[in-house]
Amino acid sequence: MPNCPYPSDLSDGEWTVLEPLLPRPSCLGRPLKWPRRMMAEA
Repeated sequence: MPNCPYPSDLSDGEWTVLEPLLPRPSCLGRPLKWPRRMMAEA
């Protein structure tokens, strides 16, 4: 996480609710390059 977050970034509580709704990364293909939370905030 960046030291100076944007006002639109997810709070820890919001991420706790959102994370289980996202599909799990597949074991096939390339590994994730960026953290899932960072991608959701983008």
